[in-house]
Amino acid sequence: MRYSVVLRPEARQDLKEIKDYIQREAGQRIAREFVHALRHCVAELAVFPKRGRVRQEAESDLRVIGFRRRVSIHFRVEADRVVILAFRYAGRNWTSEYSELDDI
Repeated sequence: MRYSVVLRPEARQDLKEIKDYIQREAGQRIAREFVHALRHCVAELAVFPKRGRVRQEAESDLRVIGFRRRVSIHFRVEADRVVILAFRYAGRNWTSEYSELDDI
């Protein structure tokens, strides 16, 4: 079975902020390549979505995988889709952020 992968608007905003930050620090090419690789990693969840750690202390069914030791990808696996909730760059705090995301 192949799942569809859906990014919540908050996750899209996170990607933009990550790209903007890397672009300021390392340049446009590096930022573009990093975000491209990150998107490729997320696309692979369509084939094998039930990976990563289940973070039950934050919310049931929340899974987290790492990307290049810099980004945590936060997502849920539903019946036929993977919902990307957020991207957290360099350890940004997330434990209290999901109470308002119950309406997925």
